[in-house]
Amino acid sequence: MSVSFKHQIFKQSALADRGQLLKLLHRTRDKKQALQARQKLSRAIEQSIQTVEQRIKNRPLVSLNRDLPFYDKRDDLKQVISDNQVVIVCGETGSGKTTQLPQICIDLGLADRGKIGHTQPRRLAARAVTSRIAEELNTPPGEAVGYKIRFSDTTNPHSYVKLMTDGILLAEIQNDRWLNEYQTLIIDEAHERSLNIDLLLGYIKTLLPRRPDLKLIITSATIDPERFSRYFNDAPMVMVSGRTYPVEVRYRPVTDEEQKDRDRTRAVMDALDELFKISPQYTLVFFAGERQIREAAEKITRQFHQYDVLPLYARLSNEQQQRIFKQGRRRKIILSTNVAETSLTVPGIHYVIDTGLARISRYSWRAKVQRLPVEKISRASANQRSGRCGRIAAGICIRLYDEEDFDNRAEFTEPEILRTNLASVILQMDSLRVGHIRDFEFIDPPDARLISDGYRLLHELKAVKPDDTVTRLGKMISRFPVDPRLARMLIQASEFGCLNEIMIIVSVLSVQDPRDQSVENRQAANERFKQWQDEKSDFTGWLNLWREINTQKKALSRNQFAKWCKKQYLSWLRVREWQDIYQQIRQQARELKLNFNSSAADMDLVHRAVLSGIPSHVAYLDQDGLYKTTRGRETAIFPASALARKTPKWIMAFSLIDTGRLYAHVVSVMNPQWAMSDLQHLHQYEYYEPHWQQKQGRVAAYRNTRLYGLLIEGGKRVNYASINQKESREIFIREALVEGRYQTHVDFIRANRKLIDFYRGQEERERRRDLLIGEDQIYDFYDQRLPASIVDAVSFEAWVKSLDAGTIKNLTLFEQDVLATEHEKDTSTYPEILNIRNQALRLKYIFDPADEADGVTVFIPLAVLNQFEDSDFDFLVPGLLKDKVQALIKSLPKQLRKNFIPVPEFALACTEALKPGESLFNQLSEQLQRMTGVKVAIDKWRPDKIDKHFLMRYCLQEDGVAIASSRSLEQLKAEYSALANQRFEQQVQHAGSISREGIASWDFGRLPEQVELKQNGSVITAFPALVDYQDSVAIEMFETPQDAMFYHAGGIARLIAFEIRDSIRYLRKNLPGIEQSALMYVDFGSRQELIEDIIMASIFDCFLTDKLPEQESEFNAVINDNKAEFIATANRTAELVHKILRLYREVRQRLQNSNMTQEHLDDCREQCEYLVYEGFVHDIPPRNLIRLPVYFQAMLKRLDKTEQDPRQADRALPVIRELWQQYLELEERAEGATEKLQQLRWMIEEFRISCFAQPMKTRGSVSENKIRKLIDDVR
Repeated sequence: MSVSFKHQIFKQSALADRGQLLKLLHRTRDKKQALQARQKLSRAIEQSIQTVEQRIKNRPLVSLNRDLPFYDKRDDLKQVISDNQVVIVCGETGSGKTTQLPQICIDLGLADRGKIGHTQPRRLAARAVTSRIAEELNTPPGEAVGYKIRFSDTTNPHSYVKLMTDGILLAEIQNDRWLNEYQTLIIDEAHERSLNIDLLLGYIKTLLPRRPDLKLIITSATIDPERFSRYFNDAPMVMVSGRTYPVEVRYRPVTDEEQKDRDRTRAVMDALDELFKISPQYTLVFFAGERQIREAAEKITRQFHQYDVLPLYARLSNEQQQRIFKQGRRRKIILSTNVAETSLTVPGIHYVIDTGLARISRYSWRAKVQRLPVEKISRASANQRSGRCGRIAAGICIRLYDEEDFDNRAEFTEPEILRTNLASVILQMDSLRVGHIRDFEFIDPPDARLISDGYRLLHELKAVKPDDTVTRLGKMISRFPVDPRLARMLIQASEFGCLNEIMIIVSVLSVQDPRDQSVENRQAANERFKQWQDEKSDFTGWLNLWREINTQKKALSRNQFAKWCKKQYLSWLRVREWQDIYQQIRQQARELKLNFNSSAADMDLVHRAVLSGIPSHVAYLDQDGLYKTTRGRETAIFPASALARKTPKWIMAFSLIDTGRLYAHVVSVMNPQWAMSDLQHLHQYEYYEPHWQQKQGRVAAYRNTRLYGLLIEGGKRVNYASINQKESREIFIREALVEGRYQTHVDFIRANRKLIDFYRGQEERERRRDLLIGEDQIYDFYDQRLPASIVDAVSFEAWVKSLDAGTIKNLTLFEQDVLATEHEKDTSTYPEILNIRNQALRLKYIFDPADEADGVTVFIPLAVLNQFEDSDFDFLVPGLLKDKVQALIKSLPKQLRKNFIPVPEFALACTEALKPGESLFNQLSEQLQRMTGVKVAIDKWRPDKIDKHFLMRYCLQEDGVAIASSRSLEQLKAEYSALANQRFEQQVQHAGSISREGIASWDFGRLPEQVELKQNGSVITAFPALVDYQDSVAIEMFETPQDAMFYHAGGIARLIAFEIRDSIRYLRKNLPGIEQSALMYVDFGSRQELIEDIIMASIFDCFLTDKLPEQESEFNAVINDNKAEFIATANRTAELVHKILRLYREVRQRLQNSNMTQEHLDDCREQCEYLVYEGFVHDIPPRNLIRLPVYFQAMLKRLDKTEQDPRQADRALPVIRELWQQYLELEERAEGATEKLQQLRWMIEEFRISCFAQPMKTRGSVSENKIRKLIDDVR
């Protein structure tokens, strides 16, 4: 059969029959079935021709609308369409291009052999245009004219015009690659340049040469039609003017010189005022987005309450949108997004107010998120907006920006393909088999970065291989009529056994939110939805709602169900769309033979399936309370989410949308282990800190697992040998063998380590680094002898078992191998143990100036801490003493230091003259003075100015564990003295201790000065003493001789009191003046306490003025020798106390009424407080107590003299205050009342007499210089 015959057949037959006729034609070439095939072909041709003839006969009667501008261009259009395969029709708004073009094509016979495919960008427009064309053709919708949209098809085989969305036509290509159903294609609103439109036009361009009988008509508003013409090889353009009236454009910028603080809403209201002063009319106001509309609506309604202020945006329900088209008595102010720019025609508009802004969906390939920024609209969009008000009469458009701004804007809005993720396009192109996206001829080729990002997303979903070819999984994803992410969830759900649940979630995520989100109902809708929300997952909330919807749908009629939806603030239409998509997905899943689960799925599996589609949408809550998501971004949970007020540690979100702030929408709690197990193909590993694991005997490293930069598992320890064998071997040799951190029984390794450790210790002691060879040389020793396969303990010990004696000797180190210089062993200069106060204290040496422990560390058991002073360790160790002395001399002030040059020689001489056991600094001062005659005061020595390794470092230990360390023993004692005392008490209380309680007589023999107790492996020196408990005496152990001495005298005094109890009983009743004294003592204590104080003081004065008795015989002798004097002594003491208290009260009364300055008053009051206080009788030694009346008399004299002439007292007061303050500081630092400190305290009292109460006599000679010298001695 000839080619011309085949063309003749195709020219006469219906286009839809081509496929069948072509198959039959091929069969005629088979000799066996040629006759039968010819007969079938003949019948098929005849039937197809009859179909065409029938279509011609039934062709609808076309009656074009004479009122539309298109009517005047009908003949020109017919001619151009007839003569060209591709025609660009550029029609202004209102020209009638959408409804008239299909009728012109019918009239031309371009629907006789196939349908006219007429695409619209939106379903709403497809339905509306169908009704309008059917009405003009005087035929019911669904017969000659029908539409096909998602879930609805009203066409039939005899239809002439088929309205549909761009997506429907793209989907049909998969089953009809030649588009044989259509004789004519009209791509309407092509200027919107959606992804579907650009892909359709690109595909059709490749198809046209193979389908010369296919007509393509592209309609566009007056927005860059030349681009379409050039794309289709300079296809002819037909310009049709719109049915419009003149539009006056006024520019009113939001801010100008007169209105600098005006906001955009105020500017809109000012524009409305300006327009309504001309004539109140229907007005269309363009805003950037829903939020701006909601914010402005309330203010505009308040000011223009006589108008209906209505919002208009895509998410409004159909019922709410219809309010705009309904006629009413009141005029309307429509607040709209750019949906009213081209998609909807709002009737009756006379005025337009253009804010000049719109939310433009824009994908950021850098941030990997879909953003909805508010941007300036293009000039073309601005003209579209102004054109909305010139359709029924002359209109006015007010632009809230200036003309210069308008002129500087982009001419056209960027096509969607240049600002969106291309993953779905890549899969569509693969299913269409049109080649690689980079090679495809688009009108505007997308940026290479967007293409790469599309492939990146498909890689996330495992939809493409590394070479960008689509995988089997990717082909399955492309079969689903949903976003690739959602399709990926469905396929994963099939594997996890949760497909039923995921189909519900995917279908709801594919439609608009079924809740009523209008301004007036949004809050109520969100409140009502809370009954289905889950506090851990928004996805679960949709599942709960679906189950409730199904329950209600089964129980209610269709009308009742619609009412129930309205009551629950649900859109019935969107709920139905949700169900329709669910059924469509379910059908596709059956075709792909996915596994449906028969029982409810585990919700963890459901969420893991969701995660497979959104692997980059995970985030964790950081320590600052911010959610960190992938690629270093920060996000926040969208306020409408059930989790908005929660703070789960990990979340995942269906979408991340940037609206000025990055928000996570549709959120659930997430377990990071899901990402570890399910997203391994996206893991990014980083290994750090490879190190030797001594216990495991291997080299390990820490591994961080990241997901696009987000840490999902940190610090996991893994075997590093399997990752980097070479580096693992190096670490094994260096850390395990060289540094000795390898527990092994291999003999030569143990011998090598022992040798190295010995000489390394010697280097630390002698503070040198030239004794032992370096670690690099030891490393080289092993590196040259170990095979490359040795990476850990297992491989090393397995290798060692195979070695012979010669090889083992070759692996053994000897002294000549490790020593860099000759060395003589010396253990006395740098001892291991330091013996101080009968305690053997262990020492440790470290030579590392950067180390806090540099120098010598002495380890002190906690229990004996209080037995030592810093001065006990001033001599450090013999090997460092000379260098320390030299450093101390160098630290002296320059005026002193210059006398001791050369310093090394003076240091050597001083070191040789030092005697252990005496004060280091006193000896140094005395020796330097002997050598030079220059005196160095003790306070000039500055040990804090020398290097720290010259100061002993104290490490406090308990049970062998270090609990604190410092270079100051005083600092450790300040913090741990109480705990040390407690531990001391615990350790001295055991069976072998001489401690006793309840002692009433000297029945314990002679008390030793000190005892040594062995406890927990250490020797503790303790100091026994008698302790007064009033009703008895106890023998207790003390940490220091000073503490023991402090308590011991009181214990002896109490034992004496027990022996003379009859005398004491008499005194308690007969002390002279005790009643009056008790009244004067009432501010400090009771009568009984005063009597007790007087009696104990008298015992000390009478019996214990000399050496304390040390054994029973001495104790008895003291009592017998002094017992007869005791009552007289007690009476004298009582009389003295009475006199003291009387004078004390007299002085206090005089101070209350004195006119002395405040400084003098404060000094006198403080002097009183230090002379008379609770227990002063017993506390103050008798020799000083007897002087208290003199001090009070001196104060009275001071009051008299100072009140008359304060000049002399004023001169003396600063000196007195300075000396007194120095005494208080020394007393605070001193541990106990030393003899010189007591002498200083009472010398100052005598000095007060010489300053303020002359001519009263002092006890002995006293002066300021003598006091200052004594202060220096105490220091």
